Amino acid sequence: MSRFFYRFRSVDALLGKHAELKSQQIYFASPAELNDPMEGFKDLYWQGDEIVWRNLIRHYVLLLLNAVMSVIFLGADFDKTLHGPTAHHTEADLPSDDVRKIYADICDKLFAHEVVGELITMLASTSAKVRRDELSFYLRALTPLVFTLAKAALSIPPVDIGDDPAGQAIATSQLNSLGEMIRQRADHPALAEPLFEIGAITTMQITLIHDFNNTLNPTQKAWSFLAREFDDFYVRSLESLVHPAWYAACFLDDASNASMWASYADGHKGVCLKFSADVAQSGDANLSLYQAVGIGGGKNDTRTDYGYRPLPFEAVRYGDDYPEISFFETLGAVQGERLSFWYAGPDGKRSAASAQILGSQDEWRTGYWKDYHAGRVTKTRDWKHESEHRLVLQDSYNQPHALKYRFKDLAGICFGIKTTPEDKLRIMRIIEQKCLAERRTDFEFYQASFSYRTKNIEVVLLPHLKVTLGPGDDDEPRTVPILQSVGDT
Repeated sequence: MSRFFYRFRSVDALLGKHAELKSQQIYFASPAELNDPMEGFKDLYWQGDEIVWRNLIRHYVLLLLNAVMSVIFLGADFDKTLHGPTAHHTEADLPSDDVRKIYADICDKLFAHEVVGELITMLASTSAKVRRDELSFYLRALTPLVFTLAKAALSIPPVDIGDDPAGQAIATSQLNSLGEMIRQRADHPALAEPLFEIGAITTMQITLIHDFNNTLNPTQKAWSFLAREFDDFYVRSLESLVHPAWYAACFLDDASNASMWASYADGHKGVCLKFSADVAQSGDANLSLYQAVGIGGGKNDTRTDYGYRPLPFEAVRYGDDYPEISFFETLGAVQGERLSFWYAGPDGKRSAASAQILGSQDEWRTGYWKDYHAGRVTKTRDWKHESEHRLVLQDSYNQPHALKYRFKDLAGICFGIKTTPEDKLRIMRIIEQKCLAERRTDFEFYQASFSYRTKNIEVVLLPHLKVTLGPGDDDEPRTVPILQSVGDT
């Protein structure tokens, strides 16, 4: 039994640089490439003992120090996007023993400050959940001090970006502000979340005003990013430590929705691919794609094995009930010895937050994967009209994010109302060659058109556009015109 799913694509995606039609590939997009800005959103909060809070600050110092060294080395060529993956780093990933010594020295001096100790104590003792804006505020308050310590250790020359983020006066002022905020939070815990949300918006405005009134060269912009934006960048990057990365290919169960054509098929100038999915006895539909299926070989000679494996179509759910996720108890994407960076104290004592993840309890694993699944198939209510289904590819085996499908599973192609005749012919010629190669005569072409009867877009079968096989054996099919008259078919 089969079930049909429809995938809208632009002509450029099918015939352009990536030639998706000729290569029979389905592209899987990252959450950042999808249309809902809340795709993959994790309702993270931070709550834990002094061990994990101390280690989070150590981790922030590690990544900020790494970014500072990158700016020193690269200058105008600094690219902040390359620092997202460093969220998985620990001190073992620093380039040398000398740098590790500098890092350890910065941490020792940072934690020697009374306010930093007060911050860790407050965070470990509060029963409230610390959200993103609040965490960013605390890290932003520590940034000038880290800059000051890094400047002394690395002999950084003065940085002119309108003010000096590495100045001792600024560091002292920020620590004083931090101390006052800690005391205010203790007295008014219920006001913490709205207060920090307002603070984040205010900080954003101040940054925009500064950048509007000051022209910075590329190197100054890099330093400005570290001084004013790195804290928020860092907090966002922590999401990658919770769940594995994922990528989605989006499908619908209807090809006649005008807004879908406008949004996903280049304003009706593209096409819609019709896929025939296999349906299991359970009723679940899937599509077989050529992908990594395992790793083989020995210790020094590993290989990745590939083959066609079914991926299930997952129905997207629409709502705003994102599950809350405790960061310190959900470091499922952190592997092996790297976990000890987060869960071990200076004396080797283990944090209580590690109990479930290191204990490998079945209940924890079940909840972990349930939250992971919910995050990759949830969109806000504004997109409910799409009734979307998607194939989801988990980031494993370092496989590509464009996978090949079997041509027999492509049942047809529908042209958009504005698809040009030239583009239609280019598509038809590719399909003809594929049909001849596989001896197929059942491929169907459709045309989207406006119906004056229903006042809606309808998808109409084009019965005259058929591939007809000429005489010849199966090994060497004869190429014949794809266009046949009714009398010839």
